[in-house]
Amino acid sequence: MNIGNTTGIIFDIQRFSVHDGPGIRTTIFIKGCPLRCLWCHNPESQRIDSELFFEEGLCVYCGECIKICSEKVHTIINTKREIKRNLCRRCGKCVEACVTGALMFKGRSITADEVLNEVSKDIEYYNKSGGGITLSGGEPLAQPSFIKALLVKSKEQGIHTAIETCGYAGWAELENILNLIDLIMYDIKCLDLGLHKKYCGVSNTLIMKNLERIAVEGKDIVVRIPLIPGITDTEKNLNQIGEFLERLEIKNVELVPYHAFSEEKCRALGRDHPLRYLQTQSPQELERIRQIISGFVLEARIGI
Repeated sequence: MNIGNTTGIIFDIQRFSVHDGPGIRTTIFIKGCPLRCLWCHNPESQRIDSELFFEEGLCVYCGECIKICSEKVHTIINTKREIKRNLCRRCGKCVEACVTGALMFKGRSITADEVLNEVSKDIEYYNKSGGGITLSGGEPLAQPSFIKALLVKSKEQGIHTAIETCGYAGWAELENILNLIDLIMYDIKCLDLGLHKKYCGVSNTLIMKNLERIAVEGKDIVVRIPLIPGITDTEKNLNQIGEFLERLEIKNVELVPYHAFSEEKCRALGRDHPLRYLQTQSPQELERIRQIISGFVLEARIGI
């Protein structure tokens, strides 16, 4: 079997990325995630199948989507749009008919070779900047065969590889790709089991255990902590995480401030945003948080 024919589902390929690892990178956003973090900044990534996405600001209420859709998914009454997503069969006719691009699908099938054809366009930039390819999501490990094919093909071309992961996967799936990954960016949210279940939908036991095993392997690891006001940025949680990382001798942490970017995405997907009342931390608060974590690791920096 030609591994390049391995097919996966992605929702974006972002070239010239500078925030997903060192240097200039191409970030591949993989569909599917086992977690349901209430603050998820890519809610379109959670479900592995394709989803209808509607950007209301682009709609001119022309009604072409209504004319073309036999399932009566779309209605417009006095400039008020309604999309009955439970009726949608994802045939794509409304997207094709939308003249402004207000309607689109998030999620498309693609082969590993097709991804690498896009990635390889920027090899010169990777070589000059120390960049490469980053697998993000969603959760890349939700599609283990596909990401292994991407990593193998990248290594064949001498491309630096990185993965952004929540670590919620079987050890066999992680172990199967560790030798193909140069950098692991590993999310840690809450150390308290009950809080993790409440805000992320699953236990953190597997996540912590996998990080312990990866640390023993001596891989290059950056732990990322999303700073959710009143949830993950509390002094108690930060100290718990810091003590855990210190025990594992993990040296590098990136602190990711809360942003409300996902609110608009949730509206475009027809969902409510459960944390829309939260505000981004001030620079002073971010520095206070950084000082806490700095007491446990060699480097703690504020991300984007």
